[in-house]
Amino acid sequence: MNVDEKLELLGFESDGIEVERWGKLRIKLKANGPTTVSVELSGDVDWLNPGVIELSGESFIEVPMKPRSCDEIPVKVTVNGEKQSISKKKLRK
Repeated sequence: MNVDEKLELLGFESDGIEVERWGKLRIKLKANGPTTVSVELSGDVDWLNPGVIELSGESFIEVPMKPRSCDEIPVKVTVNGEKQSISKKKLRK
């Protein structure tokens, strides 16, 4: 990825994630050229790392996750690109 290229975390979608049940968090990303990224989740959740992902343009990354509690859970999503890292929080109610 060139220095002038940009990686954007556009948003999140989920499929009705429930406590102690696996669901998928879909992370929408945009890259202004071919690049590789990795994803990290932090919060009161278990999750499966999808590994290093190649993307270009707008893409979705699906991350399996399972909340450990029934309270509101802020899940911090960090996307690590070749030249930059970006983070956002998603609140699961």
